[in-house]
Amino acid sequence: GVKLNGKELESGDISCDGNMLALGDGFDIVVYDVRSLATPLINLDGFHTDTITRVRFHDSTPTTLTTGSEDGLLIVVNPLAPNEDDATTWIFNVNNPINTIHYSGSNVIATTSTEGAFCGCLESGGTVFTYERPDESLYVIGPIEDRMLWGIKGEENESRYGEILSAPLTDPSAPSSWPIFKGGHEDLVRFAHFNPSTNFLYTGGEDGFLCAWSPEARSGHATESRVPASKSAQDDLEVEYTGDCTVTASPLSAHKARKATTKTRGKQCPY
Repeated sequence: GVKLNGKELESGDISCDGNMLALGDGFDIVVYDVRSLATPLINLDGFHTDTITRVRFHDSTPTTLTTGSEDGLLIVVNPLAPNEDDATTWIFNVNNPINTIHYSGSNVIATTSTEGAFCGCLESGGTVFTYERPDESLYVIGPIEDRMLWGIKGEENESRYGEILSAPLTDPSAPSSWPIFKGGHEDLVRFAHFNPSTNFLYTGGEDGFLCAWSPEARSGHATESRVPASKSAQDDLEVEYTGDCTVTASPLSAHKARKATTKTRGKQCPY
């Protein structure tokens, strides 16, 4: 959550240019100029019919802001619009509560509370793909560049908890049967962030650890560092990092790195 002026808010994000702060305040979207938090730039009342769970600016376009809610709607707005009537760009009906929001090129991707995913086109407003879990043993972690990451769950697969599978975004509902990363987490993986400037992949799990996967993972020799979260993994690791990833619990260099294993077959893919 986010706290502003003593008020607890569900979600927030800062625009890529650093000038705007967007918050989900109940059913409303509130956008501030970061230099003056006393009065909002725009307050979009009642855009959602249930609590806003995620607010996310576009990674490179500050005038594109997407919000997700428990009402199952993914709403794209222009926070610099002169009024509420002109603010709405697209409304996507995902039909399930929104957990996370991501961008991939001209698309916006949301993961849902049912552990599936939805992708909408920001240029046409059309649906690119939507799907639920293919079976009870798989769940969506989230998109990383042009890949969709999947995790393994279910009592019969408990020994494989923490393994990460991959599928292309062109066919994200067909993950590979072998893990691209394993040995880092001991429980379900719930968070993933890729830092393109360092080529490191960061993952967080229900085991309470944040793992950093080095670029060498692509060649089958992953170096993985584990950082214990200061409280529950879900609370700490829902942060959407941009630029250089900083771990607030403690620096990665302060913890002993250990080898993790990767398993690939045929042509290796990045993530």
